[in-house]
Amino acid sequence: MKNCLKNLFFVASLLFSSVVASQNLLTKSAAVEQAFGQNLSVRLARNSVQIAENNTSVFNTGQLPTVSANAGVDLDEGGSRFDYNDGSSLKANGATSLSSSASLGVNYLIYDGKARALNIERLRESKATADLELRQSMEFTALQLLNSYYQVAQLTENVALQKEALEVSKQRLERTRYQYEYGQGIRLNVLNAEVDLQRDSVNLLNLEAQLENARRSLNALIGRPADTQFDIDTTVVYGQGLSLDAILKQALQNNVQLLLAEQDLLLSEYDLRLAETTNRPRISANATYAYALKDNDTKSTIDWQNTRGLNLGLSLRWDLFDGGIRRTRMANSRVLINNQQLLKDQLLLDLERDVRNAWQNYQTALFVLDTERRNLATARLNFERSQGQFRLGQIISVEFRQAQLNLLAAATNLSIAKYNAKRFELELLQLSGALLVAEF
Repeated sequence: MKNCLKNLFFVASLLFSSVVASQNLLTKSAAVEQAFGQNLSVRLARNSVQIAENNTSVFNTGQLPTVSANAGVDLDEGGSRFDYNDGSSLKANGATSLSSSASLGVNYLIYDGKARALNIERLRESKATADLELRQSMEFTALQLLNSYYQVAQLTENVALQKEALEVSKQRLERTRYQYEYGQGIRLNVLNAEVDLQRDSVNLLNLEAQLENARRSLNALIGRPADTQFDIDTTVVYGQGLSLDAILKQALQNNVQLLLAEQDLLLSEYDLRLAETTNRPRISANATYAYALKDNDTKSTIDWQNTRGLNLGLSLRWDLFDGGIRRTRMANSRVLINNQQLLKDQLLLDLERDVRNAWQNYQTALFVLDTERRNLATARLNFERSQGQFRLGQIISVEFRQAQLNLLAAATNLSIAKYNAKRFELELLQLSGALLVAEF
C-alpha cells in the first residue's frame, strides 16, 4: 500500500512539474508576438504610421474651405469740434461712443496648379513609406529577438552538457579515490580528478551566469521585466526547398530596404512636380458677411450707425518671377532624384552581394552541422569505450579525462553549429523579405 502511494505521488509530481514547465515555456512565435506588442522601437514605428495616416485625412490636405469668424467691441470716450463755413461751430466734450462688429468669412482655393492633388498623392506615399518603416522595425526586432532566443537556447544546452560533464567528473573522482584507498591507484590521479572537478564546477558557474545574462537581454527585447522567468524551446527546424535563385528573386521584389529606396525615389519625384506647380497661377474664392454697430453719445453729430452686408470675391495670384528661387529649387530636386536613383542602384548591388554571402555561409553552416553530428557520434562511442576501460582499470584517469573532454567539445561544437545554421537562415529570410511570414 505504501509503495502504491509512493508511486502515485511520484507520478503526480511529474505531471505537476510538466504542467508548470509548459506554463513557463516561451516559444519562439510567442516571443516575437509579445515583442511586436511591447518592444519600444516597434511601438514608436507604429505611432509614426498613425501620424502618416492622420496626415492623409481630408482635414489636412486642403480639400475643405477655411472659415473664420471675427468680433469686437470698442469704447471711445473723448470730444470733438466741428467748424462750418457760415462761421458756426459745434462742440461735443466728454462724448462717449460704443462700437461693435462681427464678420464671418469663407475662403476656398479653386485652383493651385494641381499642387493640392499632388500633395495628397505624396502624403499617401508617405503613409506607404511609414508602413515600410514599421515593417523594417518589426523585421529588425524579430531578427534580433530570434538571435537572442537561440543564444539562450544554445547556452541552455551548454549548461546541460556541462552538468553532465560535472557528474562524470564526480564519478571519476569517487572511483580514483576508491582505487587509491585499495592500493590500485596513485595520489596524483586523485589530485588530477579533484582539479578537473573544480574546473568543471567553475565552467558551469560561468555558463549559468552567461545564461542568466542572455535571459535578461531577451526579456528586454521583448519589452518585459528583466527578471521574468521562463523556459526555452531548444528545437530547431530548418527551412525546406530553399534555393539561391528563388531567394535572389524574392529579395529584388520584397527586400524592405530596397522598397524604401524606391519610395524615397518616388517622393523625390513628387517634390519636383510640386515645385513645378509654383509656376502656375492660384485662384481663390471668398465670401464675407459683416455687421457693424456704432452707438454715439447724444452730443455727437451721428447718434447711431448700423452697417451690414455680404461681400463676394474672386482673386487670382500669379508669381511671374521670384528672382530665380523656383528655378534653383527645381534644379536641386532633379539632382536629388538622380542621387536617389544612384543609391537604389548601389543598394541593388549590395543586396545581391549580401544574399550570395549569406547563402554561402548558410551552406557552409549546414555542412559543418552534418560534420559535427558525425563527430559527436564518434566522440560518444570513444567515450563509452573509454568509460568501460576505465572501470576495468585498462586506461589511466588522464586518458579517460581526455575522452570526456573530447565528448564535451564535440557536443558543444554541435550545439554551436546547430544554431549558427539557423542564424544564417534567418539572415537569408530577412534579406528576401520573408522573415515575418516564415516559420520560426
